[in-house]
Amino acid sequence: MNTNSMNFQKIWKAGLALSMLTGAAGINTMTAFAAPENEEVTVATYKVQLHSDGNGQITFENKDGDLFIEQGMHTFKVTANEGYELDAIYLGEYDISKDESFKLNEDGTFEWGIFYEADFKATFKKAETTTPEIPEEPSENEETMYRWNLSSDGNGLIRCEELGYDGGDMFVKDGTYLFEIIPNEGYELDKLYNQDDVDVTEYVKDSKVEWRVTYDGGLKATFKEIDQEEVNEFMFTIGSTRGGTLTTEDIDYDQGIMVIEGNYKFHIAADEGCEFVRIIDKTGEDVTEKANIDENGDFYWYVNESNTLYAVFRQIETTDPETPDTPTKPSDSNTSNTANNPEKETYLTSTGDTANVAILGATGTAALVGIGLAAAMKKKKELLD
Repeated sequence: MNTNSMNFQKIWKAGLALSMLTGAAGINTMTAFAAPENEEVTVATYKVQLHSDGNGQITFENKDGDLFIEQGMHTFKVTANEGYELDAIYLGEYDISKDESFKLNEDGTFEWGIFYEADFKATFKKAETTTPEIPEEPSENEETMYRWNLSSDGNGLIRCEELGYDGGDMFVKDGTYLFEIIPNEGYELDKLYNQDDVDVTEYVKDSKVEWRVTYDGGLKATFKEIDQEEVNEFMFTIGSTRGGTLTTEDIDYDQGIMVIEGNYKFHIAADEGCEFVRIIDKTGEDVTEKANIDENGDFYWYVNESNTLYAVFRQIETTDPETPDTPTKPSDSNTSNTANNPEKETYLTSTGDTANVAILGATGTAALVGIGLAAAMKKKKELLD
């Protein structure tokens, strides 16, 4: 080998070493040297490792793993598995995908120079997908449906048992529905608005509103805290003649006869051989029709004044109907009265042991006797304090 050939080998090796160093520093450069005539030039190859985290691939000419690739610029490709997307491409410990000079093409390919042994690793992450919740649209074959919304300020809710929901959006058939307004404890209804923010509170009766749905819309309720000073209480008692009972589970008469304003449920039950006749109030007026008693003997009564409800029963006729009724002498029982002719003489006591209320005479005039009034006034004072 002549002197010129020896000098070329030294220069070639020095250039190759320089290219490897500059490549390791992240500088993709390639120094070209002119080979002397009659000298054979050998292109270097380097071991390149291509691997991933298993959620995709990084390949060179559709191959991955341990490859031997000639020195120079080459095209690599990353492919994510379904449901994943590229997160990073590491060359050793360095994330080249974050480098300003790195460019990933739309088809997942990128260019990189191989001038030294290299270890590439591609990592992937789950692709972010968001599917908005859209109410189910009615099919063309179904009858007309309307988008309806029930909402509140959070201090109560609006419920429709017939539709089976108490808030949010849903599709509703054309029709009339009963909506119940239910405040949270310590709150009461303030305003009820329709979908156009028009105040429709005037249509609410006993915490319920009937509404015809013929369009897209809804109802919104707002609530306010109950002012404890505005809570009304009334002296309210119940009783009955012999032959049956008038009871309620909504009022605890062991706590007294002062009842907070509200709607309460009562139940009428006749004893065997007797039948219910009527309900009268503290003035002796027949309020049976107002009570609207159902077939089970239940009815609701809204307490907004001091009053007494008294259920009258009589024995079922088993003799000649033309035979005059014979009054029965009242016994010492609190609930006794003339069974067959209750209007002549009746007596009443409530289920509370502090109330002594009587309905006397044919007119049914009410009078408070004994300690009942004193006990009631004392209980009212304690509640107000």
